[in-house]
Amino acid sequence: MAISWQSLGDSDTTVEYGTSAAALDQRVTGSSASYYQTFSHTTVLSGLTPSTRYFYRVGDAASSQWSATFNFTTAKRAGDSTPFSIAVVGDMGRAEYNGRTTLALLTARAATYDFVFHVGDVGYADDAFLHGALTFGYEDAWDEYAQQIEPFAASMAYMVAAGNHEVECHSPACCTSSHRAQSLGNFSAYNARFRMPSAPSESAGAANMWYSFDHGLVHIVVIDTETDYPNAPAPHYNPLAGSVGGFGGGGDAQMRWLAADLAAVDRTLTPWLIVGGHRPVYSVDDASDSGVPTGDALYMQAAFESLFEEYHVDFYLCGHKHAYERSYPVFTNAVSSTSYDDPAHTVHLLSGAGGQDEGHDSYSPKPSVAWSAHVDSSHWGHGVLAIRSATEAVWTELDAASGDAIDTITVTKRAATTLKALPIERDFWRTASTEAVE
Repeated sequence: MAISWQSLGDSDTTVEYGTSAAALDQRVTGSSASYYQTFSHTTVLSGLTPSTRYFYRVGDAASSQWSATFNFTTAKRAGDSTPFSIAVVGDMGRAEYNGRTTLALLTARAATYDFVFHVGDVGYADDAFLHGALTFGYEDAWDEYAQQIEPFAASMAYMVAAGNHEVECHSPACCTSSHRAQSLGNFSAYNARFRMPSAPSESAGAANMWYSFDHGLVHIVVIDTETDYPNAPAPHYNPLAGSVGGFGGGGDAQMRWLAADLAAVDRTLTPWLIVGGHRPVYSVDDASDSGVPTGDALYMQAAFESLFEEYHVDFYLCGHKHAYERSYPVFTNAVSSTSYDDPAHTVHLLSGAGGQDEGHDSYSPKPSVAWSAHVDSSHWGHGVLAIRSATEAVWTELDAASGDAIDTITVTKRAATTLKALPIERDFWRTASTEAVE
């Protein structure tokens, strides 16, 4: 488990922990760094026992200044068949805007989830200038968001994906200062404040941009939908901030890594394969009347969908659109069946109605789009994916205000054996992928 926290000044980075709140008898020292003003501290606790409750506190051992004591339960060992649920949320933002109801529901139901997966556009620090144009509020907004998620994020893994609102500071104060712009550019705050399992000994990913991990019957792959794939949008708002992307060594690093990671999954151990990222492949807001993806969704489809099909990815989880959408099992815009009983293709679940301050995206269902099963742009909330067994999973989207379900499906699949299909030709990055896939 990685433990991360922030401080306004530099200090010792120490975690004391143990299996009893009364005996924090183990101590680990981590590292701290400052990308601008805030100091981010990270310590990794290794050698922990799976499915075990640990208590911990963080602080400065030299001055004996400590946080409160928190606790978490470690991840399930890969292959553990115990049922569990995860919360999936995108585009949430802070409590003073629409995010307050989702934050409250996540806090109230935290004990029912093994972890939270935030699929990008986390705290909307880059929108701080909209609410105080004459002040520099970027770091304050990040700190405020961290404090608001602490009631649940301090007690379970909080997994993140990079969204377009994590790229940089582009307030007037940053667009007139090269130092601020460059210090706060190219996902610097996002990558400093979180610590995902991307190290070579973990998933060999790149920072918090792409990585993977196992949890019980699931292998989860997190991709970077903002940079580092063919025709990536590489969102860039501040001309002083420098270039965007180039993670993992640049070039085709993400695509090579993704192909290798998916190919290595043992479906007898982790039969459910989930990919998550910020931008959707399928959204009626980014599709023609006939259902063909347009704009960034078109490039997402070109880059990733054939890999989803080749390796039988069960779910793609995303946000970006400030609404909720569910697809039928779909591949290349075609639906072979509207049933979720052993679906032949990936089911796309867009849970981007976390509540950020920009409001709902207002769009309506398109009855002519065959792959669109459910659209809701009137509720704030988050999704819940419950893995009940190796052959059954239940997805539910919750209304944050009431806690009631606004949509639910049960997905079944055949018993896990080997699930590799014949390779699908990928002309769009043939030279980049051939060695890694074959």
